[in-house]
Formats: sequence, C-alpha cells, structure tokens
Amino acid sequence: MKKLVLMLVLLVSLGCLVLVMTYGRNQQKRNDDKSPTVSEAAGDSNSDEDDLSSLVNPTPEVPKAGAEDDLELVGDLTGSDGENPAGDAPKKTNKVIVLDPGHGGKRTGAVYFGVMEKDVTLKVANYCRAYLLNNYENVEVYLTREEDIATDPDIKVELEQRVIYAKEMDADVVVSLHFNSMESHLGRGAEVYCSRRENIKDATFELGEDVMAELVKLGITRRGVLSKKSNDMFDETGDPYDYYAINRHCSTYGIPGIIIEHCFMDNKEDAEFMSTEEALAELAAADARGIAKYLGLKKKSE
Repeated sequence: MKKLVLMLVLLVSLGCLVLVMTYGRNQQKRNDDKSPTVSEAAGDSNSDEDDLSSLVNPTPEVPKAGAEDDLELVGDLTGSDGENPAGDAPKKTNKVIVLDPGHGGKRTGAVYFGVMEKDVTLKVANYCRAYLLNNYENVEVYLTREEDIATDPDIKVELEQRVIYAKEMDADVVVSLHFNSMESHLGRGAEVYCSRRENIKDATFELGEDVMAELVKLGITRRGVLSKKSNDMFDETGDPYDYYAINRHCSTYGIPGIIIEHCFMDNKEDAEFMSTEEALAELAAADARGIAKYLGLKKKSE
C-alpha cells in the first residue's frame, strides 16, 4: 500500500514539472513574438536604401493623360504642327556649280599651234572656280576632273559619269568647258550649246545667253546660243534627244547643263587671243559672271 501511494506521489510531481516547463516555453515564445527583429531594431537597411535612392534619383511623376500642360509640352518637343523637326532635311543654302573641263587623258580634244584642248579647258575651269569662290557668297564649285585623266575607257560611260557626279553634288547647273575647231578652219567666235528638251530647255537658254553676253564683252564674236538634235536617238514620242551627250544626260538627270565653245583653236585670230594665261583667266571670269547672273549670286563686296 505504501508503495502504491509513493508511486502516485511521484507521478503527480512529474506531471507538475512537465506543466511548469511547458508554460515557461510558451511564455518565452510569446515574448519573442513581441520583441523587434534585428532588421527592425537596426532600422531595416533595405528600406533605408530605397529611401536614399528616391532622394538622389527621384522617380519622375507619370504625366496624366489629357492634362493640358502635358499636351503643351509634347507640342513644344515635336513642333507646332506635330512633326518632329529632327527628321526634317536641312535646307540647301548654297548654290552648287559643277564645271566640266572637256576631254582629259588620251582624249586630247583639238590640238593646234602646240596647244591641247584638254589642257586649256582644265586651266579655264580652275580660273573660273577661283573667280566664283573669291567674288561671290554662298556658292560651291566642283570640277568633274582635277587633273589630266579620263575616268573611264568608254567615252560614252565617262560623259554620263560626269553628269551623275553633278547629280550627286546636287548641282544647280553643269557647265562643260570646251574650245572649238572645224575642218575648213574658217570658224571664229563663241558658241553655247543648250538642251532642246522641255524639262531644262528654258533654263539652259537663259544660262547660255548670260554667259554669251559676258564673252562678247571681251570682243569675241557671237556665233550663237544653240541646240542640236540627235540624228539617231529618239524618245517614245519620236522626238529627238540632244545631240551632245552632256546636254542629253543633263536633261535625263534634270540639271540645266550647257556646253561653252569659247573660240576656235584652229583660227589664228582666236588662237592668238587665247594664247596667254591672262586671256584664259579673262575667259574664265566671263563664264563665272554669266553663271553668277543666272543663279542670282551676291557679290562679296555688296
């Protein structure tokens, strides 16, 4: 009996001990739940970084669709008509002249009295360019050749290449420089050949007359401002193309283009006239003044 009572006392004591231990654990857990975490006690470092970031690089306010001020801002950025000015092509401010010194390389042109046409055309082109650049504003001048060369073994290809070059330069005019000759050796004076094609006819004749007027002032005989039709090339309506390739290709590419035959190399009087550098410079200056008049160039001294 005593043993039974002793066992019951031990069981009750053990149960009380378990209850005390369980109560202690639950109380600690409740206290832990109420205590701040490490990040909370330290101020939560991630939250602080986000706050600093927003101060240094504040998030821009998203504009409200339909807001009046926002619409005005968009208008300011794109232009009053709603088009983006950044996409507009820059306006052309200078007049562009392409001078074509005739012949070159093995293609000498006329040769009389020890003078080759290819040489004097290049000299006149350089003098003409210098005169234009020195005396007029807002002008660009390019040459189809800068030295004694032929750009292609096929003359037909080369002549079109010269006009293609002018098109690439966005030329306002093409002026091909030449000197003349004829079998009878009786020719004397200047000729200007223009296009007979409707798209550039009027422009070329106006340019040709302006140049001829300046050449005549030098005492050169006027033989005419002319056009010549092809004998074997016709458009779809049967109308002949221009005879001379420069005129013909200029019409095709839509550029007013003329050919200046300054004087006759095989005529003694003309040959004497063009025998000095000063005379070639005078011819070039006359060409330049005629071109400038046609294009409406403003003199630098004005």
